Amino acid sequence: AGPKHSASAVVLLHGLGGDVGFWAAEQAALAAHFRVLAIDLRGSGESLPCSGPFSMQDLAGDVIDVLDAAGIESAHIVGFSMGGLVAQALAVEHPARVRRLVLAATFATTNMQARLFLEAVGSVYRNGASAKQMFELILPWLFSPAFLSGPHASPYLDYPEDAEGGLRHRRVGRGREPEREHPSRVERVDDPVVPEPRGRVVRVPFGLVRRLDL
Repeated sequence: AGPKHSASAVVLLHGLGGDVGFWAAEQAALAAHFRVLAIDLRGSGESLPCSGPFSMQDLAGDVIDVLDAAGIESAHIVGFSMGGLVAQALAVEHPARVRRLVLAATFATTNMQARLFLEAVGSVYRNGASAKQMFELILPWLFSPAFLSGPHASPYLDYPEDAEGGLRHRRVGRGREPEREHPSRVERVDDPVVPEPRGRVVRVPFGLVRRLDL
């Protein structure tokens, strides 16, 4: 979607359990200025079913295949949550294809508390938990206590009973950490799952990091 192919391209990468519909509002705004490509990552949305494990590098390679098929040499890459991990892998493996990198609600490294939580979530899933059970397990970690106790939380607290295929992803491995820094802007907020380690800023691809306390 968007203006003629001469416009800069923006690639939108959703998070775990999401699909291109996550970006509906953003697509409408961005399409006035950019050529927008919202991608269903492997195993999500309307992508073909997949079997076996795959890595963040594999998903980044899928994005490169989409860019190649669309005739796009480089693009602005926007990644949310797991999509941010894919975006980082893409920037590390294919830096010439990334014009700007926008990372939202994602991370480059985790601490022990977060790893223990994510390992437990993976174990519950592998032992046959339903999508509804996974939703109820993860939900409290997605929002702050203040938001969950407020009036705007109710639409997010009920699992859609007719949802299908929302958790088709399998556990995927992290790639190597970025080895170099480039100017960009990353704003962070306090996050119980991915806290800022020891009060310092971590390196991220294209990262000039500014802490934002809310």
